[in-house]
Amino acid sequence: MSITAEEQFRLAQQALQRRALAPQPSAPTATSLVPTENDEDGGDDDMPLIVGASGYLVRADTLDAARAGLDACERIGDIVRQTYVAPDPFEEFPAERGIALSPLLDQGEQGFGLSRLPRDFHALSGSGKLEYLLDLPHPGLTLQALPAEEFTFLLKDIGLSDGGTLMTMASPAQMQTLVDLDVWQGDALDRRRFAHLLAVAVSGSQETVDRFLASQEDALLCMFLSGSARVYEGAEEAEAQLPEDWESFISPDGTMVVGVPMDDEALAPIRVMLESVFRIDLVRGRRILRATRWELQTSMVEDLYETRNKRNVSHGFPAREEAMEVYAFVPPAEARMQADALLAGERGERGEALPFVPEALAARADLALHGLGRAPFLAQAVSLCSDEESERLQLAMVQLAYRLQAARAARPSETDELTMWSRHALLTADMGLSWLARDDADRGAALLRLMSLSELFTVGHSLVVMVHHRALRLRRKLGGRVELAGPELGLLLTGLCQPQPGRPIPRPAAAAQAAEAALRNARA
Repeated sequence: MSITAEEQFRLAQQALQRRALAPQPSAPTATSLVPTENDEDGGDDDMPLIVGASGYLVRADTLDAARAGLDACERIGDIVRQTYVAPDPFEEFPAERGIALSPLLDQGEQGFGLSRLPRDFHALSGSGKLEYLLDLPHPGLTLQALPAEEFTFLLKDIGLSDGGTLMTMASPAQMQTLVDLDVWQGDALDRRRFAHLLAVAVSGSQETVDRFLASQEDALLCMFLSGSARVYEGAEEAEAQLPEDWESFISPDGTMVVGVPMDDEALAPIRVMLESVFRIDLVRGRRILRATRWELQTSMVEDLYETRNKRNVSHGFPAREEAMEVYAFVPPAEARMQADALLAGERGERGEALPFVPEALAARADLALHGLGRAPFLAQAVSLCSDEESERLQLAMVQLAYRLQAARAARPSETDELTMWSRHALLTADMGLSWLARDDADRGAALLRLMSLSELFTVGHSLVVMVHHRALRLRRKLGGRVELAGPELGLLLTGLCQPQPGRPIPRPAAAAQAAEAALRNARA
């Protein structure tokens, strides 16, 4: 029984709606996600069978069929044009997302602040990690179940040279987020990086290229094209206006002429992009060329940058200016008094909502937390919290790490910097909690229930600033000769004088004692 693409999508949408309205089972099983070749549930024999996202024939009213409909290039482009957000096949199905991810995650007991990937995974080379992922029972399901930003980190960690295989299995949302996090330099589109990602998609397959481009906004493709190309209405206009050192070619539909400098590195990617877009959606291809020719580029960039920032916020990456607010200085003594009042129940208003969504943790790999050592006081306070509270704090630590990544890294996608800023987040929040709780673990656990980790980080950073300036004053008193403080204290003092202190900062009381000891040694 044949079925059109529109009928397939309609049936898939009905399946999604029925599933959303149906009562959820108390204990979901993994069998609902395992692709099977035959449907033996004894259902409606008139229901047509189609090729699902798993590659097998499935009933048209199943989740697997819905995922296949969302992965269709025409449907991706339609959704992106209407919402600016490419579809995530697991968005409405958190339980299924957790089940799909379970083969990738370490099932053993994990401590707070640690990645839940197997311990030996991070020690593998890029090709070794790729082989590990491909050996999973259903690698496509598992990879598409990853949160979009974690897919970006995983792809960058494995390396773009081996990324084509992963791109063939990526969801539209993951492809759009990859571009959002990786190809922007400030408020400008980095055309070379976009061309590089397009080349990675080309190394996968033609279908991967089609889905990659269908997952992007029209305005982004216009910006990539207009960075060096010019569009002309016909051959006569192009011949009259095109510079001599430019190359021209006719658009795939034969209605327009595109000119590009001969030495432009984007010439080949532009042709690949246009051929793919026109093959999938002729109307979209013409719309992109006309927008490139006639639209005001400044307005297009502003709108594109705004919608991209909104998507990034949903993944935990605010705009740099907003992310930097976590580094605002607060007087530590005043912060401690406010914490005391909060514990006494005298202050009930909060400026930031606590991320209390423990079910989301089952659908994450927490790549951001790989390699973090335990912050001693924070770990002690967390051990006094309930399992549900610990899960909230785990997710909050990931969000804080993402915020620092947005504030300090060149790009949010820089995987190499993610571990550094994650460690910075954990140790600084640990210091802030220790100060506010007066080194009392019970008070620390109570504050973790009442304050966000970003508030604790701000207090910890303010303490770092105070110790840093104190160390600078001490170095001036020593005439710049920090070695006079002795080998151990001199090394500590050198680290504390760095713009970004190079060693874990000691407790404020310990720092004061070390400074006084250094000054006594120098005078002796």
